[in-house]
Amino acid sequence: MVDLTLEEFQRNQSNRISREIIGQSEEHEQKMQTNAQKLWENAHKHLVALLRLLDQDYDESCEKATRPLESFSDDDLAYLIHIRLRAMQGSASKKIEPVEINEIKQRLKELSQKYSDLEQELIATQESKKIIQAEKVALEAHLAALRQIQKDDVAQDIQTQKTDNDESKNLTPVPDWVQTWQSSKNFEKTSAAIIVMGEMGIALRPSIIKQMAKRLSLSTANKNLDEALNWLMTPEGNEFPILVEQISDFTAKTTRQN
Repeated sequence: MVDLTLEEFQRNQSNRISREIIGQSEEHEQKMQTNAQKLWENAHKHLVALLRLLDQDYDESCEKATRPLESFSDDDLAYLIHIRLRAMQGSASKKIEPVEINEIKQRLKELSQKYSDLEQELIATQESKKIIQAEKVALEAHLAALRQIQKDDVAQDIQTQKTDNDESKNLTPVPDWVQTWQSSKNFEKTSAAIIVMGEMGIALRPSIIKQMAKRLSLSTANKNLDEALNWLMTPEGNEFPILVEQISDFTAKTTRQN
């Protein structure tokens, strides 16, 4: 269950990060579209202002006809400006002072440069938009691939856990007396005695008690250690088998020899 929870956590993290990246891309794309719209509106206003400057009468007639210059397309505005500039170069140019002509030409030049700059920015914005859209598609494909991989991993983990559970069912069950022994108050000391004898191969009581005291960080004079050995040799009741057998004859012979 721990591995499965970790997989779910990683999957959620991956999904969250991918959604944040896609959201940021969409937000950036929206900002660029808004910026491009503002650039176009700015250029459109300059065209309207130039045509209004060149022909105020035409501007007023359009207002009266409820079709203001702002409603014209960029191409229409550019065409009308071009016509009036050509007319100004003819007979109308005689009525305008040279200073005014130079001012108009200078302003026209500035507006043309601004329009060109705005057009270049618009093109760059459109190219950037294409790149962001391509990145968005790639991220979505990557997210789909991650989801599929995580789905396969989770399925594999579930299958592994199922196999482990099946194997655990085939294991030999622990006897009831072992579970009772583990829950008893003297399990720590009695099990320490079994481990000491098994690991070190010692059988003499003093040696066993010494190693038990060392393992349990107790004094060798602690009576509970001796009582634990006695319990292993003569457990109370019929709930536990005799785990340690005492060889009395060997002890007696050893004493007589000494």
